[in-house]
Amino acid sequence: MNVLTFAGIMIGFVPALAFLFIMLYKYEGCFDDRKLFITFAGGMFLGMVGASFEMLKFFDINSKYLDFCILSIIGIAFFHEALKTMVLNMKRFQGKFDTTFYGSSLGLGFGGMYSFIVVARMFNLSDYTSTFLGVIVVVGIILLHASLGALIGYGCSIKRPIKYFGYAALIHLLLNTIIFTTYLGMPYSFFVVFTIIYGASWFYYVIVYILPKSLPEKMRKQKRRILRKV
Repeated sequence: MNVLTFAGIMIGFVPALAFLFIMLYKYEGCFDDRKLFITFAGGMFLGMVGASFEMLKFFDINSKYLDFCILSIIGIAFFHEALKTMVLNMKRFQGKFDTTFYGSSLGLGFGGMYSFIVVARMFNLSDYTSTFLGVIVVVGIILLHASLGALIGYGCSIKRPIKYFGYAALIHLLLNTIIFTTYLGMPYSFFVVFTIIYGASWFYYVIVYILPKSLPEKMRKQKRRILRKV
Protein backbone atom coordinates (compact mmCIF):
# COMPACT_ATOMS: atom_id res chain seq x y z
CA MET A 1 0.00 0.00 0.00
CA ASN A 2 1.54 3.32 -1.07
CA VAL A 3 1.36 6.52 0.95
CA LEU A 4 -1.33 8.09 -1.26
CA THR A 5 -3.63 5.08 -0.92
CA PHE A 6 -3.17 5.00 2.85
CA ALA A 7 -3.85 8.74 3.06
CA GLY A 8 -6.97 8.31 0.93
CA ILE A 9 -8.28 5.57 3.21
CA MET A 10 -7.63 7.64 6.32
CA ILE A 11 -9.18 10.77 4.85
CA GLY A 12 -12.19 8.91 3.41
CA PHE A 13 -13.12 6.44 6.12
CA VAL A 14 -11.95 7.86 9.45
CA PRO A 15 -14.29 10.87 9.13
CA ALA A 16 -17.12 8.60 7.92
CA LEU A 17 -16.87 6.40 11.01
CA ALA A 18 -16.57 9.43 13.28
CA PHE A 19 -19.70 10.96 11.74
CA LEU A 20 -21.53 7.65 12.13
CA PHE A 21 -20.91 7.85 15.88
CA ILE A 22 -21.90 11.53 16.03
CA MET A 23 -25.18 10.87 14.22
CA LEU A 24 -26.30 7.77 16.07
CA TYR A 25 -24.76 7.59 19.55
CA LYS A 26 -27.90 9.08 21.12
CA TYR A 27 -30.02 6.37 19.50
CA GLU A 28 -28.25 3.28 20.76
CA GLY A 29 -30.80 0.50 21.09
CA CYS A 30 -33.03 1.91 18.33
CA PHE A 31 -31.30 -0.05 15.57
CA ASP A 32 -29.54 -3.34 14.89
CA ASP A 33 -25.75 -2.89 15.00
CA ARG A 34 -25.23 -5.73 12.54
CA LYS A 35 -27.56 -4.14 9.98
CA LEU A 36 -25.90 -0.79 10.57
CA PHE A 37 -22.47 -2.06 9.56
CA ILE A 38 -23.88 -4.17 6.72
CA THR A 39 -25.47 -1.05 5.25
CA PHE A 40 -22.21 0.86 5.79
CA ALA A 41 -20.40 -1.84 3.80
CA GLY A 42 -23.18 -1.78 1.22
CA GLY A 43 -22.74 1.98 0.93
CA MET A 44 -19.03 1.46 0.28
CA PHE A 45 -19.89 -0.89 -2.58
CA LEU A 46 -22.41 1.58 -4.02
CA GLY A 47 -19.85 4.38 -3.68
CA MET A 48 -17.42 2.28 -5.70
CA VAL A 49 -20.09 1.73 -8.37
CA GLY A 50 -20.91 5.44 -8.48
CA ALA A 51 -17.25 6.43 -8.71
CA SER A 52 -16.56 3.83 -11.40
CA PHE A 53 -19.12 5.41 -13.72
CA GLU A 54 -17.23 8.69 -13.47
CA MET A 55 -13.81 7.09 -13.80
CA LEU A 56 -14.97 5.32 -16.97
CA LYS A 57 -16.34 8.64 -18.31
CA PHE A 58 -19.99 7.60 -18.41
CA PHE A 59 -20.39 10.93 -16.62
CA ASP A 60 -17.91 13.79 -17.00
CA ILE A 61 -18.64 17.26 -15.63
CA ASN A 62 -15.34 18.47 -17.12
CA SER A 63 -16.21 17.46 -20.68
CA LYS A 64 -15.53 19.91 -23.53
CA TYR A 65 -19.12 19.37 -24.69
CA LEU A 66 -21.57 21.55 -22.76
CA ASP A 67 -24.59 19.31 -23.36
CA PHE A 68 -22.68 16.30 -21.99
CA CYS A 69 -21.63 18.36 -18.95
CA ILE A 70 -25.25 19.26 -18.22
CA LEU A 71 -26.29 15.63 -18.69
CA SER A 72 -23.52 14.57 -16.29
CA ILE A 73 -24.47 17.18 -13.66
CA ILE A 74 -28.01 15.80 -13.62
CA GLY A 75 -27.06 12.16 -14.20
CA ILE A 76 -24.56 11.91 -11.33
CA ALA A 77 -27.05 13.35 -8.83
CA PHE A 78 -29.94 11.12 -9.89
CA PHE A 79 -27.77 8.01 -10.32
CA HIS A 80 -26.14 8.28 -6.88
CA GLU A 81 -29.41 8.87 -5.08
CA ALA A 82 -31.15 6.15 -7.10
CA LEU A 83 -28.52 3.67 -5.90
CA LYS A 84 -29.27 4.58 -2.28
CA THR A 85 -33.02 4.48 -2.85
CA MET A 86 -32.79 1.08 -4.52
CA VAL A 87 -31.31 -0.41 -1.33
CA LEU A 88 -33.35 1.51 1.26
CA ASN A 89 -36.63 0.81 -0.52
CA MET A 90 -36.13 -2.95 -0.29
CA LYS A 91 -38.97 -4.79 1.42
CA ARG A 92 -36.93 -5.40 4.58
CA PHE A 93 -36.59 -1.62 5.09
CA GLN A 94 -39.96 -0.31 3.91
CA GLY A 95 -42.16 1.30 6.56
CA LYS A 96 -39.69 0.71 9.42
CA PHE A 97 -38.58 3.65 11.55
CA ASP A 98 -34.97 2.43 11.85
CA THR A 99 -34.49 2.69 8.08
CA THR A 100 -33.48 6.32 8.64
CA PHE A 101 -30.51 5.15 10.71
CA TYR A 102 -29.49 2.58 8.09
CA GLY A 103 -29.80 5.31 5.46
CA SER A 104 -27.29 7.35 7.45
CA SER A 105 -24.78 4.50 7.54
CA LEU A 106 -25.38 3.69 3.86
CA GLY A 107 -24.72 7.33 2.95
CA LEU A 108 -21.58 7.47 5.07
CA GLY A 109 -20.21 4.30 3.48
CA PHE A 110 -21.05 5.71 0.05
CA GLY A 111 -19.43 9.07 0.80
CA GLY A 112 -16.31 7.50 2.30
CA MET A 113 -15.66 5.19 -0.66
CA TYR A 114 -16.65 7.73 -3.31
CA SER A 115 -14.35 10.35 -1.76
CA PHE A 116 -11.51 7.86 -1.53
CA ILE A 117 -11.75 6.92 -5.22
CA VAL A 118 -12.70 10.20 -6.91
CA VAL A 119 -11.31 12.95 -4.69
CA ALA A 120 -8.45 11.54 -2.62
CA ARG A 121 -6.69 10.10 -5.67
CA MET A 122 -6.07 13.68 -6.86
CA PHE A 123 -4.21 14.70 -3.70
CA ASN A 124 -0.67 15.98 -4.01
CA LEU A 125 0.73 15.24 -0.57
CA SER A 126 3.78 17.42 -1.21
CA ASP A 127 1.48 20.45 -1.56
CA TYR A 128 0.11 21.00 1.92
CA THR A 129 -2.34 23.71 0.91
CA SER A 130 -4.06 21.69 -1.82
CA THR A 131 -4.12 18.64 0.45
CA PHE A 132 -5.75 20.64 3.24
CA LEU A 133 -8.37 22.03 0.86
CA GLY A 134 -8.94 18.54 -0.54
CA VAL A 135 -9.58 17.17 2.95
CA ILE A 136 -12.18 19.88 3.53
CA VAL A 137 -13.91 18.93 0.27
CA VAL A 138 -13.89 15.24 1.24
CA VAL A 139 -15.43 15.99 4.63
CA GLY A 140 -18.12 18.13 3.01
CA ILE A 141 -18.98 15.40 0.49
CA ILE A 142 -19.14 12.73 3.21
CA LEU A 143 -21.43 14.93 5.32
CA LEU A 144 -23.70 15.51 2.34
CA HIS A 145 -23.96 11.83 1.40
CA ALA A 146 -24.69 10.93 5.03
CA SER A 147 -27.49 13.49 5.08
CA LEU A 148 -28.97 12.38 1.76
CA GLY A 149 -28.87 8.74 2.82
CA ALA A 150 -30.76 9.65 6.00
CA LEU A 151 -33.33 11.69 4.03
CA ILE A 152 -33.98 8.82 1.63
CA GLY A 153 -34.10 6.37 4.53
CA TYR A 154 -36.68 8.54 6.26
CA GLY A 155 -38.71 8.69 3.06
CA CYS A 156 -38.68 4.90 2.78
CA SER A 157 -39.62 4.57 6.46
CA ILE A 158 -42.79 6.60 5.89
CA LYS A 159 -43.40 4.93 2.50
CA ARG A 160 -42.66 8.03 0.43
CA PRO A 161 -39.44 6.93 -1.30
CA ILE A 162 -39.97 8.78 -4.60
CA LYS A 163 -40.65 12.12 -2.90
CA TYR A 164 -37.51 11.95 -0.74
CA PHE A 165 -35.43 10.54 -3.59
CA GLY A 166 -36.42 13.68 -5.50
CA TYR A 167 -35.40 15.91 -2.59
CA ALA A 168 -32.03 14.17 -2.29
CA ALA A 169 -31.34 14.33 -6.03
CA LEU A 170 -32.11 18.06 -6.17
CA ILE A 171 -29.89 18.77 -3.14
CA HIS A 172 -27.09 16.79 -4.79
CA LEU A 173 -27.72 18.55 -8.10
CA LEU A 174 -26.85 21.94 -6.59
CA LEU A 175 -23.44 20.67 -5.44
CA ASN A 176 -22.72 19.27 -8.91
CA THR A 177 -23.63 22.62 -10.44
CA ILE A 178 -21.14 24.39 -8.16
CA ILE A 179 -18.47 21.84 -9.12
CA PHE A 180 -19.15 22.63 -12.78
CA THR A 181 -18.70 26.37 -12.19
CA THR A 182 -15.12 25.75 -11.04
CA TYR A 183 -14.34 24.56 -14.57
CA LEU A 184 -15.81 27.83 -15.89
CA GLY A 185 -13.48 29.95 -13.78
CA MET A 186 -15.16 30.10 -10.38
CA PRO A 187 -12.42 30.24 -7.69
CA TYR A 188 -11.67 26.82 -6.21
CA SER A 189 -11.71 28.36 -2.74
CA PHE A 190 -15.40 29.23 -3.22
CA PHE A 191 -16.14 25.59 -4.06
CA VAL A 192 -14.26 24.40 -0.96
CA VAL A 193 -16.12 26.79 1.36
CA PHE A 194 -19.47 26.03 -0.26
CA THR A 195 -18.98 22.25 -0.03
CA ILE A 196 -18.17 22.16 3.68
CA ILE A 197 -20.92 24.65 4.63
CA TYR A 198 -23.48 22.93 2.41
CA GLY A 199 -22.64 19.45 3.70
CA ALA A 200 -22.49 20.56 7.34
CA SER A 201 -25.81 22.42 7.06
CA TRP A 202 -27.67 19.37 5.80
CA PHE A 203 -25.90 17.18 8.35
CA TYR A 204 -27.10 19.51 11.12
CA TYR A 205 -30.63 19.48 9.70
CA VAL A 206 -30.72 15.67 9.69
CA ILE A 207 -29.39 15.38 13.25
CA VAL A 208 -31.71 18.03 14.68
CA TYR A 209 -34.91 17.35 12.73
CA ILE A 210 -34.92 14.12 10.72
CA LEU A 211 -33.41 11.59 13.14
CA PRO A 212 -35.62 12.57 16.12
CA LYS A 213 -38.70 12.68 13.86
CA SER A 214 -37.99 9.16 12.59
CA LEU A 215 -38.68 7.62 16.00
CA PRO A 216 -42.21 6.50 16.93
CA GLU A 217 -43.84 8.93 19.38
CA LYS A 218 -43.52 6.56 22.34
CA MET A 219 -39.80 6.01 21.75
CA ARG A 220 -39.32 9.74 21.19
CA LYS A 221 -40.71 10.52 24.64
CA GLN A 222 -38.57 7.81 26.25
CA LYS A 223 -35.44 9.19 24.56
CA ARG A 224 -36.22 12.72 25.69
CA ARG A 225 -36.52 11.54 29.29
CA ILE A 226 -33.23 9.65 29.06
CA LEU A 227 -31.40 12.62 27.50
CA ARG A 228 -32.60 14.95 30.27
CA LYS A 229 -30.93 12.69 32.82
CA VAL A 230 -27.62 12.56 30.94
